[in-house]
Amino acid sequence: MTISTVLRMPFYLLRASMWVGLAAALTYVVATIAALVNGFVLPTAAIFHWGDWLRALGEHDHYAAHFLLVLTSLCAAASWLAAMAGYRSYEPDLHSLNKFLRVWGLPLTLCLFVFSLSGTWAGLARPGDFNSGSIGGLIPFSDANDYFAGAHDQARDGFWNAISLRRPFAAAFRSVLMAAAAFSYAQMLLIQVVLCSVSVWMAARSILGWHGPLACIAFVALSLMICHSFFATTLTEPLGLVWSFLSVACFVEALGRRSLEFALLGMAFTFMALMTRMGAMFLLPAVMLWIACCFGESWRKKIYIAAAMIGIITAGLATNFTLQKIYGTGADLSGSNFAFSLCGLSIGRDWTACPIRYPDEMKRLKRDEKTYTDFLYSKAVDNIVSDPATIVRRLAAGAEAFARAVLPTIMNGYLHAPAPRWLPTAVFLWVSVIGLIILALCRPAVMETFFWVSSALAILISSGFVYFDDGMRVMSGSYPLIAALAVSGLFAGNNKPANEIAPAWQWWGGLATALILFLSVPWLAHHNAPPAVLAKPVPNQQQVFGGRRMSGFLVVADGQPLRRDVPSLHLTDFAKLITLSNVEIYQPLLKERSPELPFGFIVAPRMEAGLPSNNQFIVPAKVLLDKDVEAWKFTTADWSRIEGNSIYWVLVTEAQPVSLPAK
Repeated sequence: MTISTVLRMPFYLLRASMWVGLAAALTYVVATIAALVNGFVLPTAAIFHWGDWLRALGEHDHYAAHFLLVLTSLCAAASWLAAMAGYRSYEPDLHSLNKFLRVWGLPLTLCLFVFSLSGTWAGLARPGDFNSGSIGGLIPFSDANDYFAGAHDQARDGFWNAISLRRPFAAAFRSVLMAAAAFSYAQMLLIQVVLCSVSVWMAARSILGWHGPLACIAFVALSLMICHSFFATTLTEPLGLVWSFLSVACFVEALGRRSLEFALLGMAFTFMALMTRMGAMFLLPAVMLWIACCFGESWRKKIYIAAAMIGIITAGLATNFTLQKIYGTGADLSGSNFAFSLCGLSIGRDWTACPIRYPDEMKRLKRDEKTYTDFLYSKAVDNIVSDPATIVRRLAAGAEAFARAVLPTIMNGYLHAPAPRWLPTAVFLWVSVIGLIILALCRPAVMETFFWVSSALAILISSGFVYFDDGMRVMSGSYPLIAALAVSGLFAGNNKPANEIAPAWQWWGGLATALILFLSVPWLAHHNAPPAVLAKPVPNQQQVFGGRRMSGFLVVADGQPLRRDVPSLHLTDFAKLITLSNVEIYQPLLKERSPELPFGFIVAPRMEAGLPSNNQFIVPAKVLLDKDVEAWKFTTADWSRIEGNSIYWVLVTEAQPVSLPAK
């Protein structure tokens, strides 16, 4: 066996893996179609109920990402060694992979991401799933429930709730997705994961033409881990990631083509990402500085470029302001929760500290978010002026902690789905670093170096402000850019931009269309929604929507057959999800007693005008089984509680069908 053949072995394995993946994807598509024909309400998840080995695959879907990271790293190292030895035998493999990915890259990415989402619906107890934000992928909880309820309640009343108004772009995006899914939670998540898949592939396609197929495959693998925890949630992270991946596609094109148009597009998408999920607050100024310095041969052109950047930001802020005025009430609350973070930093603590430090003063304030925000900002300024060293130390500690955690988070996901022990995933980091050093020494490029250095510093400095307030989640919008830098080290061959993505004017048109939808769809959803019930709130009684607007599981005894027409779980699987979610620290659900089987655990938006849809319900089985009922009147009772905590779920003791109000 020659050295050339030995160095091609990783390529043989990678090409075989791609074809096996394609066969698996096509099988999954056929199985999904068969499940749809056979009446499964969640056809993409049906396959997991057809065999224990399929459930095992679903439980370890993230292994595919780790496997591809290791394999592409070995291929990159083999190609470098072959080039140093004067061999070119790996070039046909690169060409074959390139051709394969251009045809099948998007379908494979789409199937992989939908497969990962659907495992959540099948009740798989996976450590990487965000069950505390969306229990089993069908029951939003805590902040995720507030965003879910915000879209429903806006359609009913015309206004978003206070949580949604903190991020109007995210609220508008969520309303658009909910409207597109006819207010079905599961269908909305499916649309969301399709958008994530497409945006990931657009970035990966640009990387394919920039650094080759190995970097492209590694980027898709990292993207799966970045998105994995957020697929099944209504949090703002998955929406912000869509914009972040699109920005990566544009920045790659800008770097490869030296294109000002795509640089400005990357800046615009970065703005959208940060307005949707605020995190790396200094990234946008860093990008603007890079554009101003690296484009425009004369001062006159640089002034035009600066004017264009200001115009883009102004248009975005004007849209945000308009959304606030049309669908909000009172003051602008965009990013208002940062006041808690800044005040906590000023005393060397986290976002929870200032309400504890100033309880008496806050009790005397008017009970609205604007008043609290102004008070906390004023206290933060006072604390910083009197003792600036405290916040400096806190910021430095946060940035250091983020720097240590960022690479494990990108490779294993926000909730750290563990890699198999037999797979040396550290190989990817070593090969990536070596590759980046080779690029820096052999292909020096001032524009590219300036971009990566300024972006990395901006992300690092930003992390200091938010790390101690769950910064690894807050900074999720930065991960696609970091992933693009990491996979650049897996370059193979002398690749040039393929110039095959859509021209810049189509990207601008798509962005403008998105803004128009953000402004108009919530209005259309409200004016086409069933009229709200005009009634005074009655204790222990709620009127809620049924049908598509209801989401949840039917829980049946172990050993009983699962139904096809409603999402169903065995009690043991449901209990595992509840344990993983850790929601019982707020209110017991199964700890003290279990509801009588079978029962439903659901969310359903309220019909009464002005009342928030903030409860989950333990309901009789008939509520889920009677799908033709469009609305219900629930009589409720406390199920359990922890003294001092809010009530999240209630027991429905009586469920009566009611008619929707006439328009």
